[in-house]
Amino acid sequence: MDTVLLIQPRLAGSGNAKTPEEICLEMAKEIESRLPQQIDLSRKSDVSFALTEKNILNSLAVFLNQEVERFNLLLSVIKKSLKLLQ
Repeated sequence: MDTVLLIQPRLAGSGNAKTPEEICLEMAKEIESRLPQQIDLSRKSDVSFALTEKNILNSLAVFLNQEVERFNLLLSVIKKSLKLLQ
């Protein structure tokens, strides 16, 4: 967000113009409001996460599980960063 503040035009004169900090705060709130909720792995599909004949997860299930975990981690980092900005 430092970059956002640096590229904001400087305000000249008086009035009701927003400061760069206020603009950054509004942007952080807007982004936070649009973030999706974390994916709940307990609600996963039995079809996608079915076990093979050898009682192991198929490769698609392993991949989906790993990607959902990464996505949830990314969401939590983004949310923490946005909270720090506010």
